[in-house]
Amino acid sequence: MIRGTSVVMTRLRLLLPVLLVILWSVDTHAHDSSAWGVLFRSRDNGARWLPVHEGRFIGGALGLAISPSDVHHLLLATDSGLLRSRNGGRDWTIEAPDVLLGGVFAAAFDGDGVRALASTARGLFRTEDGLTWQQALLPKEALPARAIARGTAGGRVYLAGMSGFWRSDDWGASWTVGGDGLPEGSVSALIVLPGPPETIYVVVGGRLWTSADGARSWEPSDGGMPEGGVDTVASGTGENGGQTWELQQGMLPAHLEAGPLVRDPADSTTLYAGFALTPYDEMWRMAAEGGSMLGRLDTLSLAGGVAFLVVVALAAGASLRWLRRYYPTPAGRAASPEAGAGGPAR
Repeated sequence: MIRGTSVVMTRLRLLLPVLLVILWSVDTHAHDSSAWGVLFRSRDNGARWLPVHEGRFIGGALGLAISPSDVHHLLLATDSGLLRSRNGGRDWTIEAPDVLLGGVFAAAFDGDGVRALASTARGLFRTEDGLTWQQALLPKEALPARAIARGTAGGRVYLAGMSGFWRSDDWGASWTVGGDGLPEGSVSALIVLPGPPETIYVVVGGRLWTSADGARSWEPSDGGMPEGGVDTVASGTGENGGQTWELQQGMLPAHLEAGPLVRDPADSTTLYAGFALTPYDEMWRMAAEGGSMLGRLDTLSLAGGVAFLVVVALAAGASLRWLRRYYPTPAGRAASPEAGAGGPAR
């Protein structure tokens, strides 16, 4: 009996670490956003990166706005809502969860650092005081907005919709079309550089385009880049006005999709980079289709989830059958390999 019990305990001690490795072991690193989050900050122009929102799970960073009057005041658009931080990302609070329902896809501050815009699947919302949010007018074909950026003049804002590119000179009270000259497809990234002249950069179909006349005309500006390989864009300094580019590699997760890339308006060496666990195109599809999260899942996603559960169930069943061989029998004896199928343990 003592020997049988010893066999059981020894096998259990050997098995438990294996089970723990199977269920919990994930190879992570300091820059792995699946371990820490999906928003990172660099204070040395991209040489080193650290997570900004440790302790809060976010599936995707969709947009980031930095207040021009206080660079510690941030608005982070995520797949689960709009987050606000007033201390540079150390602490976050959910913003107007009863109004900004579901994912928030873009956000922007006005020049005063108080007024702001935020885009959801339900529409475009604006705040005048930083406290209360109300729905703003926006052409239906522009919903949901994928990117928002303020212009140089007070009240001017540019918006990349699900379809088309738009400009407003009264902070979203009215809109005019600004996408003439751009290729077919949605604008996936947008920044505005102050002038003179004010220059707008957008990404369409993996290519970079610029406008220096308030979005009235556009020309390509992606010389030296891989064809169709541009995902996002941020402002910085260059030697030839952005006509040619060089690849820069850092300690950011290469296995996740890159999203917003934002430079601190008061410190040119500080950058924010966002990533998503779910492909961004899938998030835009979810936003456009609406409905429940279950209804938004495609067949492949459901099949993958079911397959994973089946594998886990089979592994658990095999482990239980293996352990059952060493459980005490109803007569109070333990089975062991040495005892045979029905013999007593010695």
